[in-house]
Formats: sequence, structure tokens, C-alpha cells
Amino acid sequence: METKLFDRSNILQNWQDIIREARIGPQGHARYAPFKPTFEYALGNLKRVGGSGDGGKWLIGTDAERQAGQRYVVLSIGSHMDFKFEESIKAEVPAAVIYTFDCTVTEAQARSKAVPKYVTFHRVCIDEVSSADKSRLTYDDILTLIGESKVDLLKIDAEGAEFKLMSSIVESTRHEGRSPPRQISFEMHFYTNFPGMWEGSGPGVVPSATAKANGEWRPRSGMAQSQHAMASMLLELDSIGFRIL
Repeated sequence: METKLFDRSNILQNWQDIIREARIGPQGHARYAPFKPTFEYALGNLKRVGGSGDGGKWLIGTDAERQAGQRYVVLSIGSHMDFKFEESIKAEVPAAVIYTFDCTVTEAQARSKAVPKYVTFHRVCIDEVSSADKSRLTYDDILTLIGESKVDLLKIDAEGAEFKLMSSIVESTRHEGRSPPRQISFEMHFYTNFPGMWEGSGPGVVPSATAKANGEWRPRSGMAQSQHAMASMLLELDSIGFRIL
């Protein structure tokens, strides 16, 4: 079985250089070029679940999980009431227990389509801080809500909100004592038109010259994500034990 080998130290150093130099990066998919795999793995263990379209995700270890037949907790972030991924992971791992979260879905949209009986759906999003109306919860509060102490698979397709979500996971792991998900499969967006995705300050879009000089990165909807923000997020995940496949 073919195995891929990577020089992780050089890759991480490149990410640190991107942050130090506050690189914005090129447009298009070339922006992702520095974010190479940092883990040695057997290619035969990777499997695409959910089809070849936008909803499909590359996962590792699902064959072993199916054979083990043990409870397999799946947290699916972002659905827009499309449950193709949930259907696929349930078929792949029948013992999967699936929770789907999406606060962008309206009540009318939620009523318009039936939720599969094996999915528990919440009109809630994960954020760095829980909101007063509980429409946004931290990763720690999400686990409390669903009554789970661990997550086997975290799937994210959140149109740019993955940056806040990952921050919440790192915070929960470091300061709340939570175990991080065993595996995360997500899309990393360099552009989103979703309104309200970039409130407040934090790593994010291409800043103005003044903001760049002051180290201020204020995300706003509809603008390109910086390599600086991507590198920051991936280094934070690396620091709590995650590796890129």
C-alpha cells in the first residue's frame, strides 16, 4: 500500500513565515498551495463519503469503524437542510449517531424538509462565544447540549464560519478540558458571500493599510480570506494534535 511522506517541520515553518509576514496570498486556489499534508498515511485508508459533489468529504478509518460496530458520534456543521452527507455516513458506519447544526436555516426551511430519523437537528451554530438567545454556542456548550463527551467525526461546511468554529474547539480543548474531535473534515473558504459571517475583530480578510500596520484583521462578508488567517488556524489545530491529510 502506497504511503505518503511529508517534511512537517518545513511546512510548519512556512506557515509561521506567512503569519510573521502577514501574507495575504494570491487569489484563487493558489492561495491553498502552502497548506500541504503534515501526516504520514496510507492512501488506501482514505475514502470519499457523500459523493463527488460539494457535500462529499474525504475521511479516514471508516472501514475500521464499520467493522468495529461501536457507537460513532458524528457532529455535522452546516447543512441547509441537505442531508446527503448524513445519509452517506450512516450507510458507511451504521452505528453512527448524528447531530446536525445549522443556525442559518429558517423555521420555514426547517419545516419544509423532513429530517432523517437517525439525525438530531439543531438550528444552532458553533461560535467563539455563546449568544444570549442560544442560537450560537461554543463547542463546549454544544457537547453539553447533546450530552456527549467526545466526537468521533466533525464535518464542517460552514461557508467561512470554520475559522470561529476552530477557535472554539481549540479554546475548549485547552481551557475546558474537552477532548478534541478524533477527526475533522472541513472546507476552508477563502471567500464567502454569506452575510454576517465576519462580525467583530479577529484573523480574517485582506485589511486596509492602516489595519495591517496596527495588526487589526476585521472580517467582513464577501471578501477574500488571507493566507495569514488560514495559517493561524491550522497552526492552532496542529498545536492540539491535529495533522493534515
